[in-house]
Amino acid sequence: MNEKELETFSSRLTFALNKLRVTQSALARKINVNRQAIQYLCTSKNSSTKFSHNIADALGINIDWLLNGSGPMMFSPEIKQKIAPILLKSQIQDWLKNELSIEDSQEKTTVNEIFSDLAFALKLTDNSMSPRFESNTIIVIEPLAEIIAPCFVLVHIKIMGDIIFRQLLNENNSLILSAYNEVGYKNIELSSEDVVLGRMLEAKWLAF
Repeated sequence: MNEKELETFSSRLTFALNKLRVTQSALARKINVNRQAIQYLCTSKNSSTKFSHNIADALGINIDWLLNGSGPMMFSPEIKQKIAPILLKSQIQDWLKNELSIEDSQEKTTVNEIFSDLAFALKLTDNSMSPRFESNTIIVIEPLAEIIAPCFVLVHIKIMGDIIFRQLLNENNSLILSAYNEVGYKNIELSSEDVVLGRMLEAKWLAF
């Protein structure tokens, strides 16, 4: 396909599947949906889907390329890395205010060099986003990334006095923080008093 033939989400998804030799059924199993959903996405005129980030993660492709054709389909494996801290929830606000140094974090991880110096990681401690993001998954947050639903975000919820990780969706002109795990976790409407601390750009699944 030439560049003009890759102007839509569906054409880029189809191209990626063919290029990587991944079947629609295999992708469906990876992101826990039925094959008909992937078939629909490959033929519809939708500009995105709530599964966009899941698809990009599962295929190992650039989410910006999948959504709008920006950048390469896949990042070069030779991209340089740098160190970012793995923070506790209680440390995040201080980190964002530059009141905490990377040496203050007990754990660290590597991130893409293109991430800002404010980028940090967080180890999930609950199963609110299971089965996609289990407890102990390390998520990398970029505070300077543009926040456009759908995407995965880290948010400070004022009424709860807590920081949560959710998928941000736009439903009927309302911004909803959606939990994958519906058992014990409810969706929350994002209010003007809540603070989005950053967007997740990478996840690292730990093997046990």
